[in-house]
Amino acid sequence: MTGAIHQPHPALRDYLAGPMVGYDISLNTDQVHLGVPSATATLIIAFEDPLDVGWFGERESQKLWASVSGLHLFPALIRTHGLQRGIQLQLTPLGCRSLFGARWQNWLATA
Repeated sequence: MTGAIHQPHPALRDYLAGPMVGYDISLNTDQVHLGVPSATATLIIAFEDPLDVGWFGERESQKLWASVSGLHLFPALIRTHGLQRGIQLQLTPLGCRSLFGARWQNWLATA
């Protein structure tokens, strides 16, 4: 894995729970990453190929260039297909509300 880690500007620290991470990962083509529930939301923006994202216990998935998960009850499944390049941000609940206009309770109720 190659990548870069950058600490957010102090003005963004209420909105981001950690550093901004750029990544370039080569994996097995059949590998699946589990996105587990958490108190933050992970925003992933893909650069090379879209993400293949689904939910634990469901067969269908979606091809997405950006995905937000974390404030949910069940694991998200991200199928790698061998290569992933992009950027990852850990959004706080305030960051989710500011970026998406959603309240914390709404995210939990619809997840």
